[in-house]
Amino acid sequence: MTSPGLIIVGSGPAGVSAAETFRRHHRDGTVRILTDDPALPYARPPLSKEFLRGDAEAADAELHPGQWFDERSIELVHIGAVDAIDVADQHVTAAGQRYPYQWLVLACGAKPSPFPVPGGEKALQLRSLADA
Repeated sequence: MTSPGLIIVGSGPAGVSAAETFRRHHRDGTVRILTDDPALPYARPPLSKEFLRGDAEAADAELHPGQWFDERSIELVHIGAVDAIDVADQHVTAAGQRYPYQWLVLACGAKPSPFPVPGGEKALQLRSLADA
């Protein structure tokens, strides 16, 4: 079991901003971002533009380099999907691991729904670096 602190579910701009703001006001304590994305946190808009055109690398879309997270003691935990959140006992379970928290932020983002039109299931849903 790990020490309680701030747990953020989601590594998009909202999750990273929450971690950054929390760390600015709380210099001590654990800050963990739980994510199902294997990449460093990145901005999604460039994926449908510069990245697909070949004008940018994956690193160009990163919100911050890995060193930025290390310098601020913000831990990125690439664990896949969160299995459960126990609000009463204040812990998140993911991949069989319990992550206790004192504070919890859900910054999960959204998932697109396929268009309910003929052929809609064939539409590309661009939501990650892997999709691009």
